[in-house]
Amino acid sequence: MVSETQFLVGFYVMEAIILLIIARYFYVKNKGRKKTKNKVDEEIEKELTNKERKYP
Repeated sequence: MVSETQFLVGFYVMEAIILLIIARYFYVKNKGRKKTKNKVDEEIEKELTNKERKYP
């Protein structure tokens, strides 16, 4: 028969594994989301593209 300590250790190990799976799911879900651009980012991007162009 399984002792009480073995049962508790197994229970906590299973709980930790479930929490890791849930945390990994949310991490991957948030990582795939695109970052929202604000006005400053758009202005910097415009200036960089203008500097890269060569005018005749």
